[in-house]
Amino acid sequence: MSRANAATPLRTDREVIARPYVARERGYAYSDQAYELPRVWLTQEELTAVLLAARLAAMLPDEGLRLALDKLLDELLGAQALSRRLRITDLKQRITLKQAAHSQTAAATFRLVLETLLEDGALTIEYYSPHSDELTRRTIVPLHLVCYQGSWHLIAHCCLRGQTRDFALARIRSLAACPRPTVPASTQAIQEHLSRNFGIMTSPDSHQVRLRFDATTARLIAEQIWHPEQRIELLADGGLILNLAVADLAEIKREVLRFGAGVEVLAPPELRRAVADEIGRMQEIYMGGHELTGQVC
Repeated sequence: MSRANAATPLRTDREVIARPYVARERGYAYSDQAYELPRVWLTQEELTAVLLAARLAAMLPDEGLRLALDKLLDELLGAQALSRRLRITDLKQRITLKQAAHSQTAAATFRLVLETLLEDGALTIEYYSPHSDELTRRTIVPLHLVCYQGSWHLIAHCCLRGQTRDFALARIRSLAACPRPTVPASTQAIQEHLSRNFGIMTSPDSHQVRLRFDATTARLIAEQIWHPEQRIELLADGGLILNLAVADLAEIKREVLRFGAGVEVLAPPELRRAVADEIGRMQEIYMGGHELTGQVC
């Protein structure tokens, strides 16, 4: 930068804004008490993004973080030269985020996990598995935090298993910071790791799943994106076949059962058998002569 270019803002300070130079502070000071800095202007798109960010903060388990973000966004909104003063409380009355049947995460757990992730640290945790009904102690290296269908998950390198694993934050019973162990470089490609398959479950292997939906259910499925690389085949009867890659068959099985008789598993065979077995067990419950106890509300 030339001397002339560098001097231009200084001349503006002295001549236009009338800011005297203060030798003790080595800088310019405002002497006009009526002068104020221009407001921060946001475009309509930027303002909309700020408002949506404020509502997304409602999904944070840590109330302290939510309040801090609310205060920051409130100050930013207050700095806008708008005809009407916008406040976060107004926004909360107009936009609602609702998640059904999501897992609840303790605020202290979320905060320590987030801090450890941002600081490239490690954690020693006690983790409960509802599938095995066991509590295990293990050291993990946090790699990526995911909010999936309202529940928070941590993708981390598990030193006990020697693999990248998914940990539901709601199942962490205790945790503490610990020295970070060496992590294989291959575990760092986490975005590709997450986007490879349907759902939250991770695995080095993928299953190619084909689901046939009847005409009625197909109208709903056509509105949905189960995976960015899914492929849809339209059928003459109004139905469709959905093709997608899945890491964990148990996860997709739950989705299949959600649509009842409106969907049929075409592939892979092991998923078709798993769904058929589940339907058989359900049939025993509902058609096997079990007497109802209590009242249905």
